[in-house]
Amino acid sequence: MKKGFTLFELLIVMVVVGILSSTAYFSLRINRDYFELEALYLNLLKAKYQAINYDKRGVETNLSIGCVKVERSLICFDRFGRAYKNGKPITNPTFIATFKNRSLLLFPQTGYLKVVSGRSRN
Repeated sequence: MKKGFTLFELLIVMVVVGILSSTAYFSLRINRDYFELEALYLNLLKAKYQAINYDKRGVETNLSIGCVKVERSLICFDRFGRAYKNGKPITNPTFIATFKNRSLLLFPQTGYLKVVSGRSRN
């Protein structure tokens, strides 16, 4: 009686492992875009609440508090949670970022952030 595996058995195991790893790779690659959008969402919320709480302490407002760099622009919030893009107030609801079929929508007067599914960008 022999101990060990045959070359054919090892080859079958390698093929199965290859198929499983390629499936996992593409699944993680798709989810990475979603996680990047979620991280941006959380960073914007953190910046908004930092700006609101920073001003409540009675300290002079620092422009670097409550800001997040998004692509080529700087999104900042004031002490009321209102949004500014590159130092100018945002007046209309604005799409901040889009990853695959999800977008991050910012309502400027309240600083409300919403993740929108679908490809339409009205």
